Amino acid sequence: MRDSGTTGHTVLQIYEILALTCSHVESNQLVSLLRVSRLFFKCTSPLVWKELHSFLPLLSVAQQDGSSYAIESGDTAVDVQNRLSLLRFNVYAPLVKILDFELGDMSGSGRPVWLLFSNLLQCFRPQAPLPNLRRLNLNDSGAELQPPTLDKIMECLGAFLCPSLTGIALPRYHGSHWLEIEDACHFQRAIMAAAPGLEFLQLPLKYSDQPSYDAFTVFSNLVQLRQLRVLNCTGAALNPRALQLIGTLPLLESFRIQTSFSSTHGLFRNGIVFELDGLKLSDNAFPALKHVGLDAVYSSTVLSLWRAGPFVRGLTSIDITFYSDPNLETLRHTIRFICTTSPGIEDLSLGCVITHAPLPNLAMKGVFQRLPLRCVRISFALPFENTQGLLEILPAWTNLQYLEIPMMQVGFNALVTIAKHLPELRLLCVNLEWDDWPENPNLSSITPSSFPLCLRGGFILDTTFEIIEFSREGEVSEFLDVVARNLRSIWPRGVRCEDDDMFAYEGGEYFTEYMDLLQEKINAVDEPMDPKVLTGMDCKSIWRYAQ
Repeated sequence: MRDSGTTGHTVLQIYEILALTCSHVESNQLVSLLRVSRLFFKCTSPLVWKELHSFLPLLSVAQQDGSSYAIESGDTAVDVQNRLSLLRFNVYAPLVKILDFELGDMSGSGRPVWLLFSNLLQCFRPQAPLPNLRRLNLNDSGAELQPPTLDKIMECLGAFLCPSLTGIALPRYHGSHWLEIEDACHFQRAIMAAAPGLEFLQLPLKYSDQPSYDAFTVFSNLVQLRQLRVLNCTGAALNPRALQLIGTLPLLESFRIQTSFSSTHGLFRNGIVFELDGLKLSDNAFPALKHVGLDAVYSSTVLSLWRAGPFVRGLTSIDITFYSDPNLETLRHTIRFICTTSPGIEDLSLGCVITHAPLPNLAMKGVFQRLPLRCVRISFALPFENTQGLLEILPAWTNLQYLEIPMMQVGFNALVTIAKHLPELRLLCVNLEWDDWPENPNLSSITPSSFPLCLRGGFILDTTFEIIEFSREGEVSEFLDVVARNLRSIWPRGVRCEDDDMFAYEGGEYFTEYMDLLQEKINAVDEPMDPKVLTGMDCKSIWRYAQ
């Protein structure tokens, strides 16, 4: 890593030093070193297991009851491996703060990692498998699971619940991974018994629009987690009784609802109309709420929620993806109502399930200008009538650090205006035009930004260049030399280019390699690059409630 100061010296982190040590000593020397220094043993245990070809030498190192790991003459290979696995597990256990289960990850045996953990627990039943665990994540892998398999996974996860746990995330996207009401209640009871201080919960609860469906029991249990600060749920929470219960959580800051799921066959939206007409929440509901996220909901649902109580006036972060609404006037009215009713919005993300749906534009400019925005993400196909519509808003957004409008096409002059009015901008996600890049720009017309920029986007290769396949030479390469010089004149502290194939659309070919080539040319410009240039992933942290 590089020194964060101005010396430019290379600084090695402690784990890098330990990695070098582990990779340059013989196994027998490493074991001797571990006997001498327990501190070294604790710090390097992940590296040790990676470097050593055999676990056997460490049997004499572990300060445990020797009978637990003793290798007897009659032991089978499986017995030996189980004892060694337990030793390794117990060495790691106190160090683990975050545990990720990737459902599709396979071990060397070809079995899912979660299954190996489950087998280990069944063999040895440790009382506190991971005594210092803080976060437990179960991630999607793309594979559909049958209910019996999901039940086994949940049983395995339940074994890791402990008082130190503050966050649990279950899969959001795959419908086959969503929990039935009975299973969710069982898991919640286990959480309340073992991890009552939970602050983050992602609960993918199955739901239905049938009149007989009622998840009241789930949410009546949920509100007993009084330390909960972040709740991610499904459309099961979009009913009056559930919202009234959730609104009693005293510390809840972020409330996100996802009403869609994906599968290996693509993205599916259920299109359920959530009836919230007449919803009324008390004046004390959601006392600490700052962020609301709604995925694939109709305008009518959003309006009903925003009219339900005064809590929306305290919101500072909103992330809404609308379900396809044929009435654009209704959509415009809904967005205007959101922005005027929640005047303190700093982080604003708006989108639509149907990506080609236009966001009514010029009528919205005045509404957006009045918000104290830090982060903006608009994923409608046509957010403004033209680039000029966006540029007219910029003077009101002087605090903006993150701007993502992928369907907006900009060139040199637009970027000059953006840099002038958004001096603190860290990430810009737009579509880059092929023209409007002068060979020798007028530097006196440029107000250079004092920050480096992460530029996320792409070039659409239209008829300007007759390109059949990517090439590092020729007219396009020469053109990118010009673009690189232009970008460095606007952002002299540095520009990091990142591509994204979401910029491919009908009417042009898209080659991700050209953003990589542009980065090479930017790096070749004489001015030194600022080492603090952020990546797109780094910039996500600018959003207070990034998902």
